[in-house]
Amino acid sequence: MMVSDQGAAAGRLAAANAALAAGDLDGAVNEALGLIGSGGAEERRQARTVLDSVIDKSDLHRAALLARSRLSAESGDRVGAIKDAASAVTAAPKDAEANTLLSEQMAAVGRLDEAAMFSYEALKAAPGEVGRYAHLAAVLRRQKSFEATEELLRTAVSLAPHEAALVAMRMDSLVQLRRLPEAIALGQEARKRFPEDARLLRMLAAVLQLDGRDAETVAVLRDLQRIAPNDGYARHVLASATGGTPAKADPDFVRVVFDMLAPRYDDLMLGARSYRAPALIAQAVRAHTAGKDLSVLDLGCGTGLCGLMVRDMAATLKGIDLTPAMAEYARTTHIYDSVEVADAEAALAADTALYDAVMAGDTLAYIGDVAPLLALLKAHLKPGGVFVFSVEVTADGAPLRLTPAGSFAHGRGELERLATAAGFTVAQMAAEKLRLVNGEPLRGVVGVLKSA
Repeated sequence: MMVSDQGAAAGRLAAANAALAAGDLDGAVNEALGLIGSGGAEERRQARTVLDSVIDKSDLHRAALLARSRLSAESGDRVGAIKDAASAVTAAPKDAEANTLLSEQMAAVGRLDEAAMFSYEALKAAPGEVGRYAHLAAVLRRQKSFEATEELLRTAVSLAPHEAALVAMRMDSLVQLRRLPEAIALGQEARKRFPEDARLLRMLAAVLQLDGRDAETVAVLRDLQRIAPNDGYARHVLASATGGTPAKADPDFVRVVFDMLAPRYDDLMLGARSYRAPALIAQAVRAHTAGKDLSVLDLGCGTGLCGLMVRDMAATLKGIDLTPAMAEYARTTHIYDSVEVADAEAALAADTALYDAVMAGDTLAYIGDVAPLLALLKAHLKPGGVFVFSVEVTADGAPLRLTPAGSFAHGRGELERLATAAGFTVAQMAAEKLRLVNGEPLRGVVGVLKSA
């Protein structure tokens, strides 16, 4: 912090203390907010001390409670954040800001019914603020109340047709209802009004890709790349369209695809796509380990389909996924002891634990060059530990291919070669039908690599 900033912070703290001494609680809170706005950790600590004093003097001081709730949330103290936000609602039951903050904190700990209730109260208190519609819609989406989400967003878009972000959210709600033609029509019309809006273009491209309209997807992504040259989603999908083979899928691509799929993922995979990989992976774990009291890591855990299949064998079960929305659904299942949002390789590089089994259900579909991952896995498996995975394979045995869907197909022989080079024993490389794609079986392998 610059010297002048330090002086300003000291001045604010002095002013806050003077206001407290004079009984001017509102003035003290205003100075505390100024300290928070300066951005430093020490200033936040000082601000919290001021807020504590205000609340000691007036335990239902709305502004102080809201500010302290946000500080608690920033530091990870969700219990404190909820307690203060709830007190703020008690102080001002019809206050939109207080109800929204309490809704946010309830949603953060998975208490979605209460989050929806307080968000609805905020909307009633401020029906003209379209941001309240967006917040309630986000909670309803997590609850999988898709019809209600669509109705709410249709109203919001009619109130604020100039808000491209609301259009993108409504497109997503139509996707969840499996009304892809309507979502595409809405996006194409909005594209004319918001030709420079990156989020809208990204959403339109994702829905077009989901609907198999590859040429139109590429056209939209060319526009997106023009206005956002570093957009990772556009870069990856265009690479697949032009025959490129990056080392791994761009994280933005993975997040865009799976954030859109997350609410309906289990229904889609277990229903229309007859997803067999989780059960096959669990069978392999049972066959190649002691089958009980295992320490297990699930890389790319998604919503928890693989974790559910091995929970009875696991003494400890940790999940890692790159997409926050998928990880959030995994947490709500209470299958895992912990779920971390991270890139698989970055998470392994930072991890110090050793595992009996590491699973990756279709995770390698988003990693082209698997050699670095295999080296990290070798270092994190106990002697005799196993890496169990499922992945699509190339039909002609080519070492690697980026598919039109943006995922990687691997050559079976290349996987075996890389595994051996990394020091693994190939215990299994079984050809399997992993799931259905457009009604046809997707052929892949379920592999088991054993650490010497």
